[in-house]
Amino acid sequence: MKKLWILGIFLLSQSAFAYDFDSWQYNSGRDKFNDEEYSSAYSSGVNYKYDNKFTIGFYCKSGRVRFEISADTPIQSKGRPFSFTYRVDKRSAQEIQMNTFSNEGQGGYTYDDAEKVAKDILGGSSIYVRAITWDNEYLETNITLKSSDINIKKVFSDCGSSLEDGSTSYGYNWAAPCDTIKSATIENVLKTKPSEIRGLSEDDYFSAECHINDDKYFYVNQVERYVLLVMRNGTTEQAEKAKNILEQLSNYEKKILPRIIGGVPMPKKEAQEIRLKIKELNTEISTIKESATARYIESDRFWNWFLGK
Repeated sequence: MKKLWILGIFLLSQSAFAYDFDSWQYNSGRDKFNDEEYSSAYSSGVNYKYDNKFTIGFYCKSGRVRFEISADTPIQSKGRPFSFTYRVDKRSAQEIQMNTFSNEGQGGYTYDDAEKVAKDILGGSSIYVRAITWDNEYLETNITLKSSDINIKKVFSDCGSSLEDGSTSYGYNWAAPCDTIKSATIENVLKTKPSEIRGLSEDDYFSAECHINDDKYFYVNQVERYVLLVMRNGTTEQAEKAKNILEQLSNYEKKILPRIIGGVPMPKKEAQEIRLKIKELNTEISTIKESATARYIESDRFWNWFLGK
């Protein structure tokens, strides 16, 4: 992380800060230590509180894109989370969580929400941004989005991703109308990034369940809904735990489904271990405790089927 951060800060300090505030700029190059290619798109505004530069941008390296900011003012101590809020034109304001760099606290990054921020920016004319510091001060500025679309898309393309038509990098759009897309597969759910679910509007998230309706795997469908719930409300680490649970249970449902002709139930010990993981997630994520889906897949009624009762 340290080498990556040094490179990112170099881009911010040597390139983005030299930019004309009237437009976004694209840069690319090759790491002099390992010849790995990288690219970036950045623009800046004036930090209203301290009259210094506030830069935002996207950085591609090693096949991943991250969203970065540099406020030229301490935000948090090294490697700590902080809140970042932005509003594109007159659209609804969005808040995400970012982390300061591992060896410096004046800038920060997020991988999870990079695609969400990029998609929110597309088609906009300006973005108002705010970072909240350790002592609850607001660092704010307004940044033009002139030339942002073409340059941001280029950075994502460099990392093998597409921002076109609201689809994800693997071609599944959770916001699509239910009658225009086939049901999501287990693989679609497993490949979905938490930022894609967090980025849905309330209406789109509510209707996302219509993409999960494979009658053949009723119990796994419930776990897929649970994964969406965790991705919407939990951290990336918690989302990965939920995805692991989905993988385990989907494999068992395929084995148990034909139990009338000899299917084998899940071992009791393994069922207990997975059930405990679900209970821990439901406890950690307070916003899903009362969800019908979360309660159901923790219940005896759900687990009796896997145990062959």
